[in-house]
Amino acid sequence: MSKNNDTKDVLSKDEKLQMKLSDFIFANRKVLIVIVGVILVALIALGVVLYVNEKTTAKQFAQISSLQTAYGQLLSEDPTANGYQSKKDALVADLNALSSSGGRKYPAVRAEYTLGLIYWDDKDYQQALEAFLDVNSRMPSTYLGSLALFNAGAASEELGDDITALEYYQQVLDNYDSESAKNSKLNSNDAAPVAAKALFGIARLNEKSGNIDLAKASFQKLADEFPSSEYGKLAQNRLLLL
Repeated sequence: MSKNNDTKDVLSKDEKLQMKLSDFIFANRKVLIVIVGVILVALIALGVVLYVNEKTTAKQFAQISSLQTAYGQLLSEDPTANGYQSKKDALVADLNALSSSGGRKYPAVRAEYTLGLIYWDDKDYQQALEAFLDVNSRMPSTYLGSLALFNAGAASEELGDDITALEYYQQVLDNYDSESAKNSKLNSNDAAPVAAKALFGIARLNEKSGNIDLAKASFQKLADEFPSSEYGKLAQNRLLLL
């Protein structure tokens, strides 16, 4: 008998709790409806944003692939042929638009890098320098960023600024050698080629400026660390002549 009474008491408490909850929901139904509505709208908006971003990124990857193909085709054409300049102008305009719209995303940065190559082909080394530095600032810890910084050094050389070129080559060596790559997103296998090129640039500029001891040290380091690379072999030949 006592057990039945306990059960009735428990059920009674549960029922009272449910009634209080129902009363609360009924009394605050308008507020709760608004809250639920806001949550639903936010979730829908988030889904739309994610969907749009995904679609936009996919579109940009397809676009840069197409633009890279167009650039490759342009390189194989005669610059004096009819229609060449209009194709080139359209390509540059599309690359600029993609570069400006994508921030630090790979398609946009690749577009800027391609612009740098086009400026280089035109011997517009100042614009090439600016484009390559922009690429490096957007994607510093990547293979593309390391190549861009090396190219900035090469552009500086073409502009007659060997001191700045040497600084860029040194930055490449400091930031993108195999050891530094372990602490970045850059794969050590990717780091080796660009580090070898930078080291060769440092050795060559030191030789050019008459710093033969520094040039020898750089060539020796290059020969020791990258013996099988073309730059390592070039360094070995230079050491025989110095």
